[in-house]
Amino acid sequence: MWRALRDELHPQGVELITVGLDSLGAEGCRAALETAAPSHPALIDTHHQMASHFGIVNIPQSVWIDEQGMIVRPVESAPPPPTDPAPAPAGSEALPQRLTDIMVEAAQIETDPARYHQALRDWVVNGSKSQYALSPEAVIKRSKPPSSDRAMGHAHFELPAKRLCKMPKTWPSDILGRPTRLCPKAGRTVAKLGL
Repeated sequence: MWRALRDELHPQGVELITVGLDSLGAEGCRAALETAAPSHPALIDTHHQMASHFGIVNIPQSVWIDEQGMIVRPVESAPPPPTDPAPAPAGSEALPQRLTDIMVEAAQIETDPARYHQALRDWVVNGSKSQYALSPEAVIKRSKPPSSDRAMGHAHFELPAKRLCKMPKTWPSDILGRPTRLCPKAGRTVAKLGL
């Protein structure tokens, strides 16, 4: 779905980059990447730096960055491009259950795909003159610091996530459960590791 959008916009000088936030790394994203077969850069963020630096807390979300490296729209919901209903992509039946669960959960997020993609295309054509390109002041105003619960959830996620990459399944479940209790979105990846 994102490949078609990238292929449409790339000739106009736009690069789409997708980032999978997955503590399991390449193995955690492999089935989804193989199914999507992206023609654009597809990265994996095992330590959830996108959450720390940009405020991404759910998927799919986006940040629009112009050719000068300036954020022109801070993090917001980024629904997949609207399409006619189609059968599931070939190979999607082979996705691990945890990815299927994540996709089902993400599909419940209320979005307006047609409006979002109209805005994106307007920005691609009109650049900084687009009504959807925000000034630096507007970007700062829309960017919100995390609540204390969300910040605590991210903090409790980060240490176990780094530890899990080195020594999986060695942390007690009460430590791994804390992010879920403090901030469900921050702890979701840890909670879904099945530890």
